[in-house]
Amino acid sequence: NEDELTTMLKSAGFEIISCKGMSVLDLLAEIQASDVILSSDADCLAYSVVAPQGARLALVVPEGALDPRLQFIAQPLGLNLTYLVAAPDFDSSDLLENCEVTLEPSVLQSYLQSIADQR
Repeated sequence: NEDELTTMLKSAGFEIISCKGMSVLDLLAEIQASDVILSSDADCLAYSVVAPQGARLALVVPEGALDPRLQFIAQPLGLNLTYLVAAPDFDSSDLLENCEVTLEPSVLQSYLQSIADQR
């Protein structure tokens, strides 16, 4: 449901940036200028190293695949990490980590509201 979620993010004023075809330096510059980073893969771990202190990281993960190690990296860096738990689609892969996922719009809306409340 990426299209639906992208529309929600854009209507909330977020810029959608795709890493595909982007140079490493351009990607680093975008991350360093971001106060909120939402990712659907473990690249969030790499982003956390260059994200500005105080940035919010949101990682979309399949239910049952939370990896708490990222929290141990994010906290000392002064980053606010949130896991957005999504329903896995086992028709897309037998491996939980490789499944396509569906994130309920209400989960994203709640996260966006928490950001708005703290601004």
